This record gives sequence, structure tokens and C-alpha cells, in this order.
Amino acid sequence: PLFIFHSSYFQMFISVFIGKIYPKCFKPNYERELFTLTDGQQIALDWTFPKRFNRNNRNQSRPIVIGLYGISGDNTSLNILRYCKLLTSSLGFPSVVVGRRG
Repeated sequence: PLFIFHSSYFQMFISVFIGKIYPKCFKPNYERELFTLTDGQQIALDWTFPKRFNRNNRNQSRPIVIGLYGISGDNTSLNILRYCKLLTSSLGFPSVVVGRRG
């Protein structure tokens, strides 16, 4: 716990505040792809690419980071945004957030 916010109520307030403000200040730059499964359902794939990534080169051997959010999350969840930004900008890995069915 932070020494300033010694109470759990303060920490909860700060985490909710940051969780609501961060996605609005740092909007994700996703490219959405709809993928149709064999049973006819569709899932959304939200891609984030680094600046120097060549999408036309199929022989590029780079890892792809797959983000799966929790039961109450979405593609603007704080952890998803932070990890996609970190891995895309710092390490140069493309990342994809897989949406749920429906």
C-alpha cells in the first residue's frame, strides 16, 4: 500500500479513478479484424502493431502477444492497454486482444 493512501478505501477509489481515466487519455490504436469460426460465430481480433512492423512480410519471425481479458473486462481494460502499449512500443512485438463470442 502507498503511504499516502493508507486506507483500503482510498486505494480502491484511486484504482477505480485510474481505471476510468487512463483509457480515455490514452486511447488504443486498434485495427479490428472479425474472424468467423466454423460454427458461424464471430470473434473480434483487435491488433496493435509497432511502427516499424512490415505487415506484408509473411516470413517475419516475431512473437505475437495474445491478450485475453477477464470476465468483466473488454479491450479497454487497464491491464490490456498497459501491456499492449509496453510490448508494442518498447519491444516491438505485435499484439492482439481476442474478444469474446457474441
